[in-house]
Amino acid sequence: MKPDRSGILRLLGYAGLIPFIALPMLQTVGVVYTALPYSTLFDFYSVVILGFMAGVLWPARESDSAHQALAWLSVTPPVLGFLTLAIAPGLFLWVQLMLFLGLRGAEILLGFERHYAPYYRTLRWHLTLVVVACHGWMIGLQAL
Repeated sequence: MKPDRSGILRLLGYAGLIPFIALPMLQTVGVVYTALPYSTLFDFYSVVILGFMAGVLWPARESDSAHQALAWLSVTPPVLGFLTLAIAPGLFLWVQLMLFLGLRGAEILLGFERHYAPYYRTLRWHLTLVVVACHGWMIGLQAL
């Protein structure tokens, strides 16, 4: 019988939302606690987390005949996000928002969703929705 890992995975998953929520909140209230602007920290964190979320797909189905496609899916979103940040920073938040949604859609379309434990399916939806909402929040703050 497998040990129950759901508790630690939920804890780590939800804890990972703290910067996504805290940085726009701090920017909204205008309190400065960091050397870098909150928007810059948010952008960096977004790239890191997208890389992590995409990267976990790569080895997930190594025996699958689609392994090469999964490798591309794993590296493409974070590279696109990074390049957007470097080349067109004004579009970055929109691109990241779409990449997070696209990654979740790919998990479903490629059948990963079927292999997820029920708690993890719920966790992935919660994480994606909060991350997308926080990107929208930062987009709104930039418009002010």
